[in-house]
Amino acid sequence: MGLFTCVARLVVFITSAVLLVVSGVIVGFTIYLFADGTMMDVLQPLDETSLKIIIYAMFAFSILVFFISAFGILAVCCSSECSAKIYIILQFVTVIGFAACCIMMIVKRTTIESDIKTKMDKTFINYQGELNFKDDKDTDTVNMFMFLLDTCGNNGSDGFQNTPWKKNPEDGKTIKSLFGNGKISGSYDFPFLCCKDASSHFTYSKLRSGDVTAETIEANTDQFEFLKTCYQEDNKKNTETIQNVVPDMIKKATLMCILCSAGVAICGMILMASAFILLKSGLPE
Repeated sequence: MGLFTCVARLVVFITSAVLLVVSGVIVGFTIYLFADGTMMDVLQPLDETSLKIIIYAMFAFSILVFFISAFGILAVCCSSECSAKIYIILQFVTVIGFAACCIMMIVKRTTIESDIKTKMDKTFINYQGELNFKDDKDTDTVNMFMFLLDTCGNNGSDGFQNTPWKKNPEDGKTIKSLFGNGKISGSYDFPFLCCKDASSHFTYSKLRSGDVTAETIEANTDQFEFLKTCYQEDNKKNTETIQNVVPDMIKKATLMCILCSAGVAICGMILMASAFILLKSGLPE
């Protein structure tokens, strides 16, 4: 067995083992997100077709990489010409697939970021409130971004004035009843999810389901005092906006996907070359 053959075997085995673990983690995490449903439901109002195509394509190719990596390890152990040929063909499919995903993301990157900004504006217009919003996907999307990313509306706290939350609030969806009558002083000019550290005092699933109401907040000393402080002191609300944070987050995620796709494609080409060396070394049929 020559030096190049030994190196080729080692490259195929180690790289396949690494890709097996990485692709397995990606597939498992993606399945978890799909099974949970909350994230996909919340992002549904954005309806970004190009982004969804890329996500599903990368998920499908990650599954393919998982099985190809497992097959690569077996191919090295079996040392057969037939397994090496099949491995080369499968790796070729993987390289083409991830290269296509990488190219599509590069081409669509600017369009996706611009479309998401426009769709977030349309989503924000329908904002209803920070309580009991599980059946309102637009409100759910806005609240999720504010809660998880420590942001305040699309364009700051002033942007809520033209939403149903301010113009025509529904009973049970806001904490308007806590203002006045000696309860919370100050003006109810922004939802309390704009308050800094709101995620430390409230649970998103309970806000979403309606388990948290103005009455339960008033009865909860910690939550009530937190809101009093937030609305009485100007520096207690988040200054970052969804329109600034989300597109930047999408840009970073897209860049990461581009790098990952390019990396997998390059690894695939290296593995193809290594498998070809093994094939030329005279493997048994």
